[in-house]
Amino acid sequence: ISIHLGNLVNARDRLYLKQADILENKTINGESVKFINGNVIFSKGNLTLNCNQGRHYEKNDLAILFDNVSAVQNQRNLTCDTIKFFSKENMLLSIGEAHVWDKDYELHADSITIFTDIDSGIAVGNVKLLQKGQIINANRIEYQKDNKYNGISYTAIGNVIINDSSRIATCGKAEYNRNIEQTILFIEPEIKESDRIIRGDQIVLNYEKEKLN
Repeated sequence: ISIHLGNLVNARDRLYLKQADILENKTINGESVKFINGNVIFSKGNLTLNCNQGRHYEKNDLAILFDNVSAVQNQRNLTCDTIKFFSKENMLLSIGEAHVWDKDYELHADSITIFTDIDSGIAVGNVKLLQKGQIINANRIEYQKDNKYNGISYTAIGNVIINDSSRIATCGKAEYNRNIEQTILFIEPEIKESDRIIRGDQIVLNYEKEKLN
């Protein structure tokens, strides 16, 4: 029998357990902890979290979800091995084969921290971003989306490789501003295009225009 708890608290202000097949309350070190199994659904505002097993630490408003984990917020989707959602901070930590996407971009990493109230985050470890026909690989990517534009601005750090249909750019750090459609390459930047190689202290890319400083 599924348990429905949708009316206990205000969903806009607090994370709440909407549904579960099995719910067991325990007290651990003086703290109330919910152990949840089967068709688990958590909700907070327009964020929905799903899993087969989870724990909810009520004092800290922390949910830890595992086993068939997913999350949906507006048009953004997330899958990974484990989610830790820190509700008070509106911060979601996705661990293990983390994958975030919407209609404008797709992001893969070992772990991705998402700030759910401002649509931004930090991806760490084997990061791959797909956006606007480009593939961006890096050790770390910090990103933010503005709803006015169909994509994200980002800073890529460490072993950066930007690959599109005509060229490959490498550097130690890259900053992309979606608002003005500009990428700046730092730290030993290099661009390979056909038989041409461009190097410099800093390279600015404006779509088809390139500026070497």
